[in-house]
Amino acid sequence: MADDEELLDDDEEEGELNWVAIIIAAVLALALIGGLIWYFVLREEPVEGEKEPDYISPESLVEEEIYLDMPELFINPIDSRGRFFLILKFDIAFNNRSLVFDEMILKPWNLAKTKNMIIDVYGEYTREELRTPKVKEETRQRLLDEFNTMLGWEYDAVLEELGQLELPPIKALYYAKYILQ
Repeated sequence: MADDEELLDDDEEEGELNWVAIIIAAVLALALIGGLIWYFVLREEPVEGEKEPDYISPESLVEEEIYLDMPELFINPIDSRGRFFLILKFDIAFNNRSLVFDEMILKPWNLAKTKNMIIDVYGEYTREELRTPKVKEETRQRLLDEFNTMLGWEYDAVLEELGQLELPPIKALYYAKYILQ
């Protein structure tokens, strides 16, 4: 009787198809065919006349000096009603490190003026305006100009044409944080 049951079990297994193995084999075959079509037909080969763009070296290979300890400021946009704020932190790149430190950072009254300028500039904009890259860049440039003016530097187009214009004390302002909540 045991032999009859074993025969019945063997007959059932031979007639069934292994669908999982069939699906995996079909997917692999399609992937292989797709890869071959891409490699021999669709792939772009580099043209002989094209070459990589020429390397453009920077004007100066001197490492920038950057001041990283500017305080983090919380600024309310004009339409926030105190519910929303901008978290802002700058890093300052110098052309004249000693002048910037002596006149702007180490003197507490000038550091307070600096913070006040930042709050005044960013406080003039709405939340939607502060989200746009244009306003973000415009305000950064405006602060850079105001800080350099505060340090006694003036832009002169005539001197620039003659090549006699001194570099501004502050080279650039970089956003370390710009979070609008």
